[in-house]
Amino acid sequence: MSPSNNAAQLLETARETTGILCLPDGRELAWCSYGDPSGIALIHFHGTGFSRLEALTGHAAACAQGIRIVSADRPGFGRSTALPGRSIHDGAQDVATLARHLGLTQYALSGFSGGFPHALALATITPKEVFYLAAMNTAGDLYDPSAKALSVVARLLLKIVTLPVFARWVWTAMFRDLSKSYKVETSAFHTDLVAAAMHEGSEGNMTTIRHEIDMLYQQPWQVDWAAACCPIEMFHGDQDGNLPFVKDLAKRHQNVSYSAIPGAHMDGIAPEVWERLMHSVKRAASAVKPPEHIH
Repeated sequence: MSPSNNAAQLLETARETTGILCLPDGRELAWCSYGDPSGIALIHFHGTGFSRLEALTGHAAACAQGIRIVSADRPGFGRSTALPGRSIHDGAQDVATLARHLGLTQYALSGFSGGFPHALALATITPKEVFYLAAMNTAGDLYDPSAKALSVVARLLLKIVTLPVFARWVWTAMFRDLSKSYKVETSAFHTDLVAAAMHEGSEGNMTTIRHEIDMLYQQPWQVDWAAACCPIEMFHGDQDGNLPFVKDLAKRHQNVSYSAIPGAHMDGIAPEVWERLMHSVKRAASAVKPPEHIH
């Protein structure tokens, strides 16, 4: 897929080239790849309520830096079959199966918002394969010791607004006008891609969204950070509410670093962030043996 300034054209191509993997339990996993077809492999996990189309926001940066992005719809989002009651590890395990199917033996990982915990889980499931992991405005684990860096009021508010009874209202309010969710200037092209990714992931899908929000904020992630052996870079907005959590993580874990980015939550997938991320992937890849690519 070549770079294009036409969002509709990119989206049409992505939908036409979507692959469907039949998982061992009979479910279907929808996935796409963007960027350089022969480039270094980067597996991206979309945010809660979004879809594999979200990674199109990084397509141009990936093409420029020789990176191939692979992104799959989590269970119940986009075109992937739902898995009621699934865990974070279940979502990560599906992508581990996809990586094996594609013949990947080394790859980087990234995750936006609610996608990052799943990327972190995959880094613990396949530690020998993952050489770099990036968070793009991660969700926060309210049961992690670093959550204490948030104020008591902030923790209480997060706990309340992410209760299942409030999830529909909060989701509707957050994305009623997507352009107002950005704090840094962005293009209509970028906004169109994000809107399409959100529409395909969220349309008529409150049951899956409610479950994922509940899984991320109402219970522990149950992911062992120490089991992720790779460098973890936390790109996080200077106006995002989870910033104290991220900064504390970077202090507590030797392999975790914090990289400041401008803006609020939705700015985590801005083009400038993708550009910085691609450079980091290339640097990390150069520190290990040349990664194998998708056949």
